[in-house]
Parts: sequence; structure tokens; C-alpha cells
Amino acid sequence: MNEVVVTGVGAVTPLGVGAAKLHERWAAGVCGIEDGEGRCDELVVTDHFSVKQARRADRFSQLVLVAAGEALADAGWDAELPYEAARIGAIIGTMHDLLLTVGFFCVTQLEFNQTSIAAILTIVGYSLNETVVVLDRIREVMRKYKRLSTSEIVDMSVN
Repeated sequence: MNEVVVTGVGAVTPLGVGAAKLHERWAAGVCGIEDGEGRCDELVVTDHFSVKQARRADRFSQLVLVAAGEALADAGWDAELPYEAARIGAIIGTMHDLLLTVGFFCVTQLEFNQTSIAAILTIVGYSLNETVVVLDRIREVMRKYKRLSTSEIVDMSVN
């Protein structure tokens, strides 16, 4: 039997904002559906985002980001990430390329043989190389332009 560990919980629902409020209202038998719709009216977007950020994100993105933020805080990741952000991004990027390739083989039902394994390992190698090159470029740009924001530094490094 596999075990699952839930490290953080977050919720934005028609019953309220926050996992604790959701559980409390569920236990009380409250229904969040009115006139066939489940509105999340208790979410005050400006409590979680700047006005500019709120305008840029659609309603569903706002709901997801608030719930994910609560889950991360509940897991203890609110103040500081347990790992360097660049390391997490590099791992996710490499896994993304690998999963897309394996998914392609599954969807097209191509034969999976030694050549396929060589192709996958080649893609992983190129992905790792690209990650190293981009992160090195980011480091160079950060040293040269100390006053730029993170998004500007990444944009200059990638382009």
C-alpha cells in the first residue's frame, strides 16, 4: 500500500477562504451553492495581490494562487523556500522535457527500444546543458546589472 503525506492544505471555495473555514462550514452543514452557482464572494483579491497583479490575473488564476499560497504557508514554505529557487526550476525543467518525450512515446505508441532510450538520454543531456547555460547567463547579468528586478534579469538572460 502506498502512503501519501499531505504537507500543506489551502482552499478558496464558495464556503469561504481558507482550509479551516471550509472545514468549519462543512461540519456545520452549510451549502455554498446558491441559484445553481458556487460563488467565491468572500475572497478579497486586494488582500492577496496588488491592484496591478489583480488586474493581470483572471478570477480562476486568483483563486488558485490564493489557495496555493495558503498550502505553501501551511507546509512551512511561506517565509523561505527550503531549496534555492534556481535549483527547483532546473529540476522541474529537466523533468518537463523528459515527461513530454516519454508522453510522446506513450501517445504515439512508438516502439520503446535502445534507440528510444538513447534519444531520451540525449534530450536529458541537452536539457541539462541548456539549464547550465541559462543559469550561468543569469549569474553574469546579475553581476553586471545589480539594480534590475528578477524578471528583467531573466528576460535579458534568455533573450
